[in-house]
Amino acid sequence: MRRLFQFGSKKHGARAPVKQSTSSTVAAPAVSLPAQATGAVLQGLQVVCEGTDPVIDIVAVHSLNGHCEKTWTAGSGVDSVDSVNWLRDLLLQDLPNARILC
Repeated sequence: MRRLFQFGSKKHGARAPVKQSTSSTVAAPAVSLPAQATGAVLQGLQVVCEGTDPVIDIVAVHSLNGHCEKTWTAGSGVDSVDSVNWLRDLLLQDLPNARILC
C-alpha cells in the first residue's frame, strides 16, 4: 500500500510546488447558448388537464430533447384536428380525478 502513495513523488510526503497566478482577474469562457434556449422555450411543468376535483397528480416525463405536447401527441400534429394527445384525450377519460402535468 505504501508504494501506491509514493508513486510519482521523489520522497515520501513530498509534493510538487503549486504555481501561483499573478493575475488578479480571470476571464470567463465565452458561452454560446443554443438557438432553442434563447427563444421562448417552455420550462418547468405544464398543466395538461386539471381534472375534476383532483386527488392525485400524474407527471409525464418526456426525453431531454422532447417536447411536452409533441411527445404525447399522435396524428398529423399538435394543432391538427385529427391529432390525439394521449394525456389529455385518453388518460383523462380513465382518471377523471387526476391533475396531469408534463
